[in-house]
Amino acid sequence: MRAYTTSGNDPTPRDTDGALIIGLMVRRAIRQSVVTVEATATKLPATPLARRLSIVFINLGTTPVYIGDSSVTAVNGFPIYPRAVMRIEIEDSIDIYGIVSSGTAEVRVLEGG
Repeated sequence: MRAYTTSGNDPTPRDTDGALIIGLMVRRAIRQSVVTVEATATKLPATPLARRLSIVFINLGTTPVYIGDSSVTAVNGFPIYPRAVMRIEIEDSIDIYGIVSSGTAEVRVLEGG
């Protein structure tokens, strides 16, 4: 187990060199994918990992990606800004969609099941 630190103003776990620690719950399987998110709702990922427990997204684009259900828009979605990482504990029966206000953005997806 690696040592990590937190501080009162930033409770996010960080490695001793300051790198952010992002956990992924994995019991049986892991799968990675790349999704190009467009200005129409795009499923993240297209097909969920069976018996998924958690998912991690990183936005490698230059524009925010907004996530939510199939009705997500750039107005009502939850933003993932460029180079930001988001982790969600979520089962495979729940679909997640992403959208950008214009252009495209590459999102890397890592699922644990």
